Amino acid sequence: MKAVIKTQKFVSEVDNILQTLGLSEYETKAYKSLLKYGALNAGRLAKIAEIPLPRIYDVAMNLQRKGLIMISKSRPRIFKIIPVKTALNNFMKYEEENFMKRIKALEENIKNYSEVLEKITKETGEINEEKWYVWSIEKKTNIANLLNEQKNLAKQEIKIFSGDASWIRWKDVLSILKNIKKHGIRIRVLINNSKINEEVEKNVKNIKKLGIEIREGYKSNIRGQIIDNKIASIVFKKKQINEQVQIGKTGTEEEFEYEMLTFTNENIVNLFSENFEFWWERGKEV
Repeated sequence: MKAVIKTQKFVSEVDNILQTLGLSEYETKAYKSLLKYGALNAGRLAKIAEIPLPRIYDVAMNLQRKGLIMISKSRPRIFKIIPVKTALNNFMKYEEENFMKRIKALEENIKNYSEVLEKITKETGEINEEKWYVWSIEKKTNIANLLNEQKNLAKQEIKIFSGDASWIRWKDVLSILKNIKKHGIRIRVLINNSKINEEVEKNVKNIKKLGIEIREGYKSNIRGQIIDNKIASIVFKKKQINEQVQIGKTGTEEEFEYEMLTFTNENIVNLFSENFEFWWERGKEV
């Protein structure tokens, strides 16, 4: 009985691994059979793997394309396993090439895609946004892109809650803030302590170079930004590792779990704005 349970657990683990690789149900069945028997002809493989014979060649061709098996040139066709480590390296390169092709295609067509998709919004007018909704987004890259997009919407002022000012190192932030300042938009930043370490001092220096007002002494845990007192976005990050993370350096997805909440309700935004002004009045100019 124990042997049966152990075998079932092993089979389940193999299935999970192959599904993680992205193999289809039929590809998983065929590859498992070839792992067990080494080499099989179409009829035997179809029978052992329980795959309809008319589908077996398509399935095998997919496994070959992914670098997992070989197919004989002679007839009848024989499907043969490739050593697992070699096969997995082949598969990794296959996935990498496919990924880069998709990225390249997206880069080449993103303008056209945007124009087509934005027509839906243009045809229906403004987006119907319920003012009491709280909008959520996860992943650091997604959050950084949305924060940058919100900054570009500013017409009057941006207020930024910060701890160590590590956000200044996020992608494109410096260039975006520099451009915003050219348009005469006020930017104010709250931080905890400008002298904690050299990394924080570098962040503060980069902020001040842009002519941005900055004050220290901020003791609250709120992190985020307010745009024209109309949009408030608050960022949360939960530590995922036990190792010490250096203050002043931007965190990674491996170190932190990121989430951002965005508010557009006037009353809620005003609460965050009042909190900012409370700490601004008590802060010390850097």
